[in-house]
Amino acid sequence: MQKKDIYLICMTMIICSFIIGLLVGNFILRGLDDIAVIINHGLMTINQSIH
Repeated sequence: MQKKDIYLICMTMIICSFIIGLLVGNFILRGLDDIAVIINHGLMTINQSIH
């Protein structure tokens, strides 16, 4: 193992974790949007049934 190899491995790990982080982040944000829509729909339904 030379210093260059370690550096390359570190860079690759950082880039991979960054890409995975972005993908997971987008997935979670989309999931949150869907959940918010479902919750809003549920609240509207509850409000209508109360009135």
